[in-house]
Amino acid sequence: MPVWSQVSFIAASEADRIDAEHFNPRDLKLINDLLNNGGVRLSDACGRILTGRTPAFYSEDGEDIVVRSGDLTAALIYPTSNGDFLRTKRLLSAVHLKVGDVLISSIGMGSIGKVSLVMDATNLITVSEVTILRDSSIAPEFLFAYLRSETGQRQINREITGATGQQHLLKTKVGRIVIPPPSDDLCKQLKTLISTVWEEEKSVAARYAQAAQLVLNALPNSKASFAGS
Repeated sequence: MPVWSQVSFIAASEADRIDAEHFNPRDLKLINDLLNNGGVRLSDACGRILTGRTPAFYSEDGEDIVVRSGDLTAALIYPTSNGDFLRTKRLLSAVHLKVGDVLISSIGMGSIGKVSLVMDATNLITVSEVTILRDSSIAPEFLFAYLRSETGQRQINREITGATGQQHLLKTKVGRIVIPPPSDDLCKQLKTLISTVWEEEKSVAARYAQAAQLVLNALPNSKASFAGS
């Protein structure tokens, strides 16, 4: 009988998986090559791997801005990166984000596995369906770029568990992902590039807001028309 992939009982036990997709020979070779060339697992590279805490309620006039799993369709996260952020009242139990946090969506069809980087954490908190990579020994810009790459996504996808429609990406599984060692020069280039993109995004958003205001100002009795909206 032909054998597609062969793994040890110990490896299967550690992964808590026996499915063929998880032990795809191409993925196993990739991971072994990374480890043999100085790669490290996220559990070793990150000072902390956290999950957020979902607030019990939301409030339109809340002080805290809530970053949910579906919000990670935006690559760069900051208070104005999404006009549809929900808000909540200030909570002592909230998990507040920090600049440089790398976020991974851990649930939700179409959003699971999405990766974002926090650029400005002012008043930002997150929910239990988002995994946070924090205080990494590897530059967060590199982690962000690598995990969004085809190679990074292959590793993320192999750690997703559950049936279709009820899939999860546990933080313990995220910790098993292997990251290659970046050069200092590459990290500097990525930091400059991502900072440039962020400034451009904010500039574009400001222009859109200006255009919207021009339209409102041109409408007759605009203040009265929108006062109760």
